[in-house]
Amino acid sequence: MLTENWKPSGTGGGDSRGWGVTLRSPRVAAALANLFRADAGWRDAIAWDRYRAGRSFERTDAATGSYPSRHPPTEVRVERVRLLTAPGNAESTVVATVDDADARVDVLQPTVDDGPMLASLRRAAERGVRVRLLLSNAWYLTEENAALADELNRWAAAADVPLEARVADPAGRYGKIHAKGVVADDTALVGSLNWNPTSARENREVVVALEGDAVAAYYRGRFVADWRAGRGAPSAIGRLPTAVAVAAVGAVAAATLFLRRRLTIDSTEGKRGRDDTGRDGPIG
Repeated sequence: MLTENWKPSGTGGGDSRGWGVTLRSPRVAAALANLFRADAGWRDAIAWDRYRAGRSFERTDAATGSYPSRHPPTEVRVERVRLLTAPGNAESTVVATVDDADARVDVLQPTVDDGPMLASLRRAAERGVRVRLLLSNAWYLTEENAALADELNRWAAAADVPLEARVADPAGRYGKIHAKGVVADDTALVGSLNWNPTSARENREVVVALEGDAVAAYYRGRFVADWRAGRGAPSAIGRLPTAVAVAAVGAVAAATLFLRRRLTIDSTEGKRGRDDTGRDGPIG
């Protein structure tokens, strides 16, 4: 399960910061295979040779960035796994997970629209939960995200609540934020869900909810490193214990988490263009 697109800037490590997880679980694999077959065989699915007939496509330059690999993939214990989909239960589970948090919530997103998920962060801060939101520095989102971070920080200061938002500064460690992740207390959410209505209610998206102290520490360590790097503070990566070290393959923080305990599945049904956040940006 990856937050990244299958292209040089994503899985190729040439640009984007992403998160990922490998689950060794026949039940999860079977559920995802069934979902794929249902989508591929649905009435509105069109064979590629038919779709491309009469259309022209412009080839773009591939991302060629080079970033250091700092840690190998790491195995940690996961107490429980839930498989979430959009349209379906992904948005409501994100909101419920944030609403259930007691201590801290960290969110990594390309950008965030006003809606139920952002509202859940405000509620969390209002009840004293420490909330940190790290937004993408991508050129097509920088102005919008800077305005959003400023708005949220001004609201938090006026309300005297522990919420802070920042726009990422890669500091040479990756090109831009593309990951979609949440760490709320002892639960990590990893997948393709952008925090906007199109992604949550129209696109096919998949998310896994990973519960357990070790897996939450793993992803929170990755988040903290990116959170601090932009301010020139010492990176937290080198201080992480081996059990929670983060895997960075190129620009992709690729966590390999082998499932050891109980599994439960909760599943329901350079050229400007539209990127997968639903906004103007490089195609991909």
